[in-house]
Amino acid sequence: MKKLLFSLFLSVFLIIANYTQLLSQPWLSYLPSDKQGNYTLFDYQQAFEQYSQQFQDVTEQSDEFEEHQIPGYAQFKRWEWYWEPRVNPVTGEFPEKTAWEVWQEYKKTHSAKSLSGTWVSRGDYGYDGYDDGSPQESGTGRLNCILFDPNDDNHFWVGAPAGGLWETTDGGKNWVCLTDDNPILGVSDIAIPPDYDRNSNPVIYIATGDRDAGDDPSIGVLVSNDGGQTWNTTGLTFSVSSYVKIGRLIINPNDKNVMWAATTWGLYRSADAGNSWTREVYDDFIDMELIPGSTANHAGTILASTKSNPRVYKSTDGGYNWTTVFSGSSDEYRCDIAVTPADTNYVYIVTSDDANNSALYGIYQSTDAGSSFTQVYDGRQSGQNLYGWYVNNNSSDGGQGWYDVALAVSNTDKNVVYLGGVNGWISTDGASSFTICNGWTSGLGCDIVHADHHNAYFRLSDNRLFDVNDGGIYYCDN
Repeated sequence: MKKLLFSLFLSVFLIIANYTQLLSQPWLSYLPSDKQGNYTLFDYQQAFEQYSQQFQDVTEQSDEFEEHQIPGYAQFKRWEWYWEPRVNPVTGEFPEKTAWEVWQEYKKTHSAKSLSGTWVSRGDYGYDGYDDGSPQESGTGRLNCILFDPNDDNHFWVGAPAGGLWETTDGGKNWVCLTDDNPILGVSDIAIPPDYDRNSNPVIYIATGDRDAGDDPSIGVLVSNDGGQTWNTTGLTFSVSSYVKIGRLIINPNDKNVMWAATTWGLYRSADAGNSWTREVYDDFIDMELIPGSTANHAGTILASTKSNPRVYKSTDGGYNWTTVFSGSSDEYRCDIAVTPADTNYVYIVTSDDANNSALYGIYQSTDAGSSFTQVYDGRQSGQNLYGWYVNNNSSDGGQGWYDVALAVSNTDKNVVYLGGVNGWISTDGASSFTICNGWTSGLGCDIVHADHHNAYFRLSDNRLFDVNDGGIYYCDN
């Protein structure tokens, strides 16, 4: 009974914690303390306005102050824009049902309309808001994740926070959306079984929702058995009012029936291809990685990380039992993980600085497959905050570590590490030092690439580096 009560308490706590962490952390302290998490949109708007005032006061003597200089301003405004037409206009209360659920209820008492109409897109394909001729002007929109077909480099998928799952079969020249008829269009991760074949076994799984900013809630893991033409729920489902987010979805490369999902409600394991799930750990997870090759002779070594007061858990038996191998300080927030087949003993994790407006706190390295970690880069030292907007940033400059983090290690060199925040950085010495390799504006001494990097991948087949950010998908071969 005690265990059941604890589980119920923790579940309720994580619902509230996850919802209040949809946006940038520093301004959440301005939320009213008497509501105990039952906030309305109006509460969030008032809190952000109070938080923003400090930046306007500091620069009130200057005519050059712009609102985008407020840390988290753009992300909050996007989130606000999404929710304003969806909340109760009088009370500001958030809906407890998705539009899809309301539509299903409506159809019970109303006859269905014809779906055979013909539509032609009339969008302004050229508008992107920039006119400097650089790649930064890309108007594709934010992406969360990529997955590559191991049998065909020209075939891969990307997931958008509120735009669905997209597929290309010609290396990215043309794309098709596979989820236009789904109730939820957010995609935070994609997975395919080890025996995936585009022609004979086109099974695809997606983790729904948006893990980084809550643009779309999660309704769980969906599966398609026909290459994305139709989708069905699995045994892991959530209601929209739960505000759950799924950070990672991984399938055992040697057993397609075994898969793991890292969520803000805990870490789940399935042994029957997603039909049923067991929650193995209760915590607020953001990331998870499987040590390459670890499933060859046994169940697999898995590392999973959390957000608040970040921790890293390790399992060496395929997710049944877990031990804590890293505990961050009270100033740290959000821990992301990267592993490499170049040396399966090497693991990197990165945390943001919650005490300094989501600047970079530190990068840690493990040389024993994640059993222990040593800090190899201190983001709090002068000029080393890689989450800032320019080349030499201090912690006081802040960043967006709560929102956009990309961490990847080369498949062929354990010392080559890519880190993305607002800009992109590369290390060739095991994350001890970094050089900027792409930036959001001119004058940084590097190629211009759209800001705000959410994920990065060295493709296994050719080690090409892919980056997904607020402007779409980019790649680099050098």
